[in-house]
Amino acid sequence: VALSGSQLGTLLGCPRQWFLQRRAGADRQRTSAAGFGSVVHVLAEHAVAEGISPTELGAHLERIWDQIPFDAVWLSASERAEADESLERLAGWIEARQGRKVLGVEVPFSVQVPTAGQPLSLTGVVDRLDLGADGRLVIVDFKTGRQVPTQGAAESLEQLGAYQLAAQLGAFSDLAGDAG
Repeated sequence: VALSGSQLGTLLGCPRQWFLQRRAGADRQRTSAAGFGSVVHVLAEHAVAEGISPTELGAHLERIWDQIPFDAVWLSASERAEADESLERLAGWIEARQGRKVLGVEVPFSVQVPTAGQPLSLTGVVDRLDLGADGRLVIVDFKTGRQVPTQGAAESLEQLGAYQLAAQLGAFSDLAGDAG
C-alpha cells in the first residue's frame, strides 16, 4: 500500500472519499484556491532556492497572477490581496528564521513503515527542511489558509505526523546527516 502524508488525513477522515479520489479517479476539479496555494508554495521555494528577496516575490507574483483562472474579476482582486498578505507573512517568517540552515525545499521522501500486515510505503514531499540552531531537524509545511491553526490543531494534523514518522524512519538522513 502506498500512501502520502496529505492522503492520510483524507483516508482517516472519510475512507470512501479517499478511495473515490485516489483509486477511482473521481478527483474534483482544481479550484482557484488550489492554484493560489500552489503559487505561494512555488514562490516560497524560489525564495530559498534562488535567493529571491521578499520584496522581489511580489514582482514574481505580478508576472504570473493572470495565469490563475478565477470565476470572476472581483474574486481575482480579493485573492490577490490575500496573496500579497501571504507573501508579507512569508517574508517575515523567512526573516525570523535566519538562524536555520535550509537543507532543501520541496524535498521528496519515501520510507517503508513496518506494519503487522501488508507493507506500507509512506511517500510525500515536504515544503522545506531546515536544520535548527540547536541541531534539530525542522520540517516545514506551508499552509496558505486564511486562519493560523492553533498549536493543538497543528499537533493533530495527520500530514505533519506522517512527516515526523518519515523523519524518525530516516527519510531525510541523507540531507540531515547526524541530525536526521
